[in-house]
Amino acid sequence: MKMKRKILWYRCLIFGISSCFLLICGSCLVVSYGVKGTWIYINETNYSISYLPENFWSAFNVAPNDTTVYISLDGGPKDMKVENYVPPINALAVVFDGIKIDTLLSWKLMDINLYEHEKLGRNNFRFTFRFTYENVTPASGF
Repeated sequence: MKMKRKILWYRCLIFGISSCFLLICGSCLVVSYGVKGTWIYINETNYSISYLPENFWSAFNVAPNDTTVYISLDGGPKDMKVENYVPPINALAVVFDGIKIDTLLSWKLMDINLYEHEKLGRNNFRFTFRFTYENVTPASGF
């Protein structure tokens, strides 16, 4: 009888310790929610625009008077805010028709506040950046 009681207490002790361990570890889990960004780059000029990439998808170009769309899917908080999005462009410079280069515009492309934005749903936004002649004008030649 004493042996059965010891085995019962031993099992209860193991169950209790395991429960505490799972409770502690379960509360430490980080939950990530799906975050979608639709990035639209509209070229309103007669210049072809391309990037000298640092960490960007290869061969990104926006043809004259054309639009390029990039969709990013990532993880993030439950209610993502616009200011927490990071544009997918991490360019060293922006090249216009292969003859003009602008390093300042590449910094502007990384500033989320310069994008037009629209909330499409929870953690789903559309961002639009327009290349205009004002963007091209300050570019200096090689």
